Amino acid sequence: MRNLLLFSLLLILFSANVNSNGFVEDSIEIAGQVRHYVYKYPNNYQAIDKISVIIALHGGGSNWKKFNKGTTKYTLEKAANNRQMLLIYPQGINSHWNDGRDRKNQTDDVAFISALIDKSIDQYNVDVTKVFVTGMSNGGFMSIRIAQELSRKVTSVAAVTAQMGVNNRGLNIDKPISFLLINGTQDPIVPYFGGNMKPFKFAKSKGMILSTQQTIETFVQLNQCDSKPKITVKNTRKFDNTSVISKKYLNCTGESQVELLEIEGGGHTWPGGKQYLPKGIIGNLSREINASETIVDFFLNVN
Repeated sequence: MRNLLLFSLLLILFSANVNSNGFVEDSIEIAGQVRHYVYKYPNNYQAIDKISVIIALHGGGSNWKKFNKGTTKYTLEKAANNRQMLLIYPQGINSHWNDGRDRKNQTDDVAFISALIDKSIDQYNVDVTKVFVTGMSNGGFMSIRIAQELSRKVTSVAAVTAQMGVNNRGLNIDKPISFLLINGTQDPIVPYFGGNMKPFKFAKSKGMILSTQQTIETFVQLNQCDSKPKITVKNTRKFDNTSVISKKYLNCTGESQVELLEIEGGGHTWPGGKQYLPKGIIGNLSREINASETIVDFFLNVN
């Protein structure tokens, strides 16, 4: 009863910062720097129940509103709501995350996400065993870094249009962590086969990255899964020019799961979301899967 009263008081305290779309604005101080984020409980949530949380990281140059509406087309918000999950959108400094590719970037985003996890457990009634992180592009790269550096706090991670930076290759994990990777084979921004991440001929390099296969194999090895995956193919949408190859790596340590969803013909997009820029710039949007629902189901199926 006492916990329920405290939780109710917290909701009243934050009510002044509620957006019209139901998200609550909040902040946390990290090393003297105020960091901002928004969060949203599912409809009809009963405060007496522990809740799972998704921490979703926007892409570079973006923000939570653009990610929620312009990229996922509200699909992640809907999936979290339907599965009764708390959804948190943190905001990167200057709309970017320090995912480890740029050694000159000194922003400690790992500390930010770590503190945010602690706060969500202490104040938002989050189940310590159901902490999930996802993200796209720069947010996906950051999610991969989180999987490596905060495996003791995070249950599983899903990254979209992202791979492991070469600078992060030597990082290990403290415990088995489930990992899902969703990448398009025709992504013009993040090269599927790795190398120099340079979207345009005269653009500044965004760093050296591993290939999609090298990235997934890193987590296969870290989780000690079977090296040969179980493969299935999905191709039901005739007009989106994509298909999906699922590669599930079985018998991982600690009942963890590792899976690659290879979007054949897919671009720098969130499958089932929005074609937020022309195909000539970011490639094809796949509608073979709803990435948000796929990610949420993956999270909740982890033991």
